[in-house]
Amino acid sequence: MDRYTGTCEVLCEVDPSAIVEWITSIPLEDWPQQDRMRPDYPYPAMVSNPSWHGFHDIVEHVVAELMAHFPESTWPDHKMVSMVVPGQSVEPHDDIQSPSWRVRVHVPLVSNKKAAMTIGGKKFNLKVGKAYLVNTEIEHSLANEGDENRIHFFFDVREGEK
Repeated sequence: MDRYTGTCEVLCEVDPSAIVEWITSIPLEDWPQQDRMRPDYPYPAMVSNPSWHGFHDIVEHVVAELMAHFPESTWPDHKMVSMVVPGQSVEPHDDIQSPSWRVRVHVPLVSNKKAAMTIGGKKFNLKVGKAYLVNTEIEHSLANEGDENRIHFFFDVREGEK
């Protein structure tokens, strides 16, 4: 796969129900970054520890399903789940990616109509039940202006073989 140069688009439909059930059963106080769960903090709470509440095991079936779209790519070694609480936003920024990076895949788990990513000046409301290609090398920001948390699972696709 060539490096993704778009902004954000649907990759495919996906059933994240097992991950949604898992993530919504975890009490907020069990998230490791409590200091990031308030509207005035400029970064979302993020978890990448594969052993956190069985994170690795619960997401692997969805990763396998999505990686079938990238047969020439390396299996992702860094997976994350992030929570943006109501009223919280992340200022515009762009990520510096390695030369092997191809695209970030986002899987919304919990969202609302007022949670949006702005990428390259375009606003996107990512829906649960779909996986998205997201270009994080382009300036992007987040805002959750709704009443519910916005929780996404995501990983980066890189060049190489499994």
